[in-house]
Amino acid sequence: SFRLPDDHPSIAAAENAVRQIGREPYAQVSNGGLDANWLSRHGIDAVTMGCGQRNIHTADERLVISDYIDACRIATWLITDGASNG
Repeated sequence: SFRLPDDHPSIAAAENAVRQIGREPYAQVSNGGLDANWLSRHGIDAVTMGCGQRNIHTADERLVISDYIDACRIATWLITDGASNG
């Protein structure tokens, strides 16, 4: 497991992307088998972002479609506008 410093550029970029679509970013610790753990282990700093899942890995697992669409908008901003804005 790992934790990036709060002022890490990847966190700043992720927070900016969330704000670009009109949402307020927040950070929380996630205990699980995330891809970011593998990337970090190989020297690549990464931020994991949610996509609207609720009650993950339970019989009541759900996806909030509006949150999922916002997650898609955030990802799109990061790989287009965000990449060109540093």
